Amino acid sequence: MATAPDTDFAPTSHKGLTYPFGGAEPASGETMQVAPGIDWVRLHIPGPLRHVNCWLLADTDGEALVDTGMNTAAARDAWKAIFKGPKANTRITKMIGTHFHPDHIGLAGWMCDHHAAPLIMTRAEWLTARMLAADARDSVPHEMLAFWRGAGWAPEQIDHATAKGWAGFRKIITPLPLSYTRIEDGDTLAIGTRDWRVVTGSGHSPNTRACTTKPAASSSRAIRSSPGSAPTSR
Repeated sequence: MATAPDTDFAPTSHKGLTYPFGGAEPASGETMQVAPGIDWVRLHIPGPLRHVNCWLLADTDGEALVDTGMNTAAARDAWKAIFKGPKANTRITKMIGTHFHPDHIGLAGWMCDHHAAPLIMTRAEWLTARMLAADARDSVPHEMLAFWRGAGWAPEQIDHATAKGWAGFRKIITPLPLSYTRIEDGDTLAIGTRDWRVVTGSGHSPNTRACTTKPAASSSRAIRSSPGSAPTSR
C-alpha cells in the first residue's frame, strides 16, 4: 500500500477545494492511505472523466467498500491485483453504493457475491439502477429520440447513439443483488471505530449519498461520491 506521509504533502487549491496530496494518486492495482483506516483506490473508466475514486474503510472484521468502478476488464483486473497484493486476505464487510451510475456500482454485484457482503444504498438509487438494468431493448425509445432532438443533437449524433441500442447500462454493470440495506439522509453507519453520518442530495443523480465523520482527536473526514481528481477537504 502506498502512503503519502504528511511531511511530503504538496497541497494545491482549486475553486475553493484543497487537494492535500497534490498530484499524488494510487497506481492501478494499488491503494493509498489518506487517513488512518481510509484507503483510496483509483480506477480507469472510458470516456472524458478518465477515472473514478473508490474507498476502503477499516471495519471490525474486514473493510467496507465505497463504490467499485465500471464492469470492465481493466477494473476487474485492478481489483484482483489489490486483493492479491495490498489487501490480500481482506474481506469486504459492506458494499456501499453512493449512487446508481455504472462507474460507481458497476462491480457492486460482483463484490457482494464474492464476499457475501450486503449492498447498502438509498432507495431511489437502488431502484433506478434496477430499472435501467431491466429496461433493455433492441431499439432506442421514441421518448429518448425526442429528448435528443430537443437537446439540439445533430442527426449524425442521434444515428451514432441509436446504433448502440438501448441496453448499454446492463452491459457495464454486474447483476445487482435482489435485496439491499436502505439508508436515508441523517442515518448513521457504524464502520469499525467510526460512525459515519449519511448526507444525501440530488442533481448529479436522484438521491446521491456522501458520508461524513469526525473521529476523536482528528479533523473531519468526508467521502464524496462526485468524481474529482483527488481527495479534497474544505
